[in-house]
Amino acid sequence: MKLFKFVFMIFAIGTLAACVAGTNFVKPSDDKVVINKSTKGQVLSLMGDPNGKGEKMVNGETLELVTYAYANVTGQAVFEGVTPARAITFYFHNNVLVGKEFTSSFKTDSTYFDKEATKLVKKGMSKADVVKSLGKAGGEFRYPMISEQNGKALVYSFTQTRGFSSQITIFIVELDESGKVVKSEFNQHGAL
Repeated sequence: MKLFKFVFMIFAIGTLAACVAGTNFVKPSDDKVVINKSTKGQVLSLMGDPNGKGEKMVNGETLELVTYAYANVTGQAVFEGVTPARAITFYFHNNVLVGKEFTSSFKTDSTYFDKEATKLVKKGMSKADVVKSLGKAGGEFRYPMISEQNGKALVYSFTQTRGFSSQITIFIVELDESGKVVKSEFNQHGAL
């Protein structure tokens, strides 16, 4: 929950500051930041100093996390009245990247997804069918971020701030090692 509060804070700061909050960044490509391969040092070297750091317990394991966030009210948002902002969080287990979660309300790299389309995702579906329904995921989790030790999860996340209210919508689709859906979870926090 601390991550949600931090992301909300950055989105709200952008609104309150009436200009810019955080340091602008570009989401690194999947070949630059590789799940189960890249180290914390490599990510920090690529991204620079994070806006936030923390720890999180998941499946009995302690994870380190670093977050980068940026908001600019003069930028172009994906929806009218939304503060344009982006954030990315990297999760590390034993110094190795096990998760990354990207959210953006900027028009150029928006992570908006149709929450009604999440209802189409069913156990046994292929990864290709999930992507066909929802588009490319902005993030990915691996064990211990998920329960499947040999699987992975597609992470869809969209955060928006309007005025002084923020809302984060997240949909996590866990896949087994053959790429079939084993479970999914939809959450929405905050209200607009």
